[in-house]
Amino acid sequence: MDTPSPEELAGRYLDALLAARRRDATAMILDAVNSGRLAIQEIYLEVFEPVLREVGRRWERNELSIAQEHFISAATQQLMAILYPQIFAARRRDRRMIAACVGAELHEIGLRMVADLFELDGWDTYYLGANLPSESIVAAARDRRADLVALSATMPRHVARVREVIAALRADAALARTIVLVGGGAFAGDEARWREVGADGFTRDAASAVTLADHLVDARNAAP
Repeated sequence: MDTPSPEELAGRYLDALLAARRRDATAMILDAVNSGRLAIQEIYLEVFEPVLREVGRRWERNELSIAQEHFISAATQQLMAILYPQIFAARRRDRRMIAACVGAELHEIGLRMVADLFELDGWDTYYLGANLPSESIVAAARDRRADLVALSATMPRHVARVREVIAALRADAALARTIVLVGGGAFAGDEARWREVGADGFTRDAASAVTLADHLVDARNAAP
């Protein structure tokens, strides 16, 4: 049986979607997961993530239309939804996370992938999407007794909005021990920017977000 590497599968998946062969793309991912050849985490990190990064690169170079970019993103989100029963079956760890895109973000899929990987790690996640007022994010974090709030911003113009949200979170006494992580393209080019907005940390990808969050929560729980 043909057993492609994750890199080969990513290439085939992208080629199928570029040719609008959505059924083929879906079938090859589900076959890899259901056969046990690749874990869901590997699909997210080694297939979906590099494919979406490549799609973004080609779109920026005018090698893809915005319609193609939207089609590939939508197809990938549908596949993620199909995988949800397995993702949400992971053993719980009594850790809670709120995830939100700050401002009128159109690129939500990256943070949705991050939230899914937290679910696979045993966290209970509460994905809010984009364009919420600060008070809604704060209220959700308070109501869910969030251990972590993850905020994403793709465009640099949204950095000020991230700062406002974090300030509102810090001003709520009930969230004094809640950790705030930021990510997205708005922070990737400036290592100091995440500190300037008052976050506890910054990660470039989904895998490191889970690792850093677990480390920070463990450190918080060990503190007096």
